[in-house]
Amino acid sequence: MNDKKKKLKITRIVKDLCFDDSPRGSQKKKVTQQIKSCLKYKYKINRFLTFNNLYQRTDYVLVTLQEESGVDQILEKCNLNKWYGVIMDYFGCCHQLLNYFNYDKQKWKFINDQRVYIRRAPEPLDIIWQNFNTSHSEKRCKRLMVFSLNFFVVLIGAFIVYGISYTQNQAQSSNTFYVKYLLSGLCALAILIINQILEMLIKITSKYEKHTTYTKETRSVMVTQTIMQFLKTALVPFGLFIFTDFIQNNLTAIYNLIILQMLEILDP
Repeated sequence: MNDKKKKLKITRIVKDLCFDDSPRGSQKKKVTQQIKSCLKYKYKINRFLTFNNLYQRTDYVLVTLQEESGVDQILEKCNLNKWYGVIMDYFGCCHQLLNYFNYDKQKWKFINDQRVYIRRAPEPLDIIWQNFNTSHSEKRCKRLMVFSLNFFVVLIGAFIVYGISYTQNQAQSSNTFYVKYLLSGLCALAILIINQILEMLIKITSKYEKHTTYTKETRSVMVTQTIMQFLKTALVPFGLFIFTDFIQNNLTAIYNLIILQMLEILDP
């Protein structure tokens, strides 16, 4: 009852202020208007704070402990599977599926129905702080775009090799003997150019993927180069054996594919 009486008194005071025509009443109206504007501003601030609490701009939280043993105890208690970490880094959209197959449903491991992954923090000098504002979903989209671009470059190199090999197969007469080897040299040059473009492209696009540490950025470059080198040196020759005739010209193209990669490994 006391609260209701106070509210009634406040409403009466506000009404008296609004209907007061004296100079003093005009000042009171200005005060009431300022109060109303302040209340609206307060409401906007509260709404902004609740929005940031529900939808945080970063997916990472760094926690420091006084003792190193505390870190080991927390990591041992969490018992995070390494495969979960790898899948979350590259296929984070599958987290609901992972939660379904995971029988550990402790509530403290979930925030807003999202699983919390606890890991040992990297060294401060290894962290790329400006990339913390990028969400996991945005990073996955960037990685998919980068992988598609690199794969497109590999496909261009494969089509060039197949095209030159097809042209060599069409040259059957002895008058085109030197033309065959000229085409083989052009094939080697094309492969070398594609390799250099792909290597530069992988290093440039690794910055675009927005990794949180320099170690992960370097690891991404190495993994991408390994995958693309495998596609060029293994699948492209395999396609030559399937889609073209097994003749000496194809062997020359395969030598160009493999030997150039071996030279890059021996003398990078």
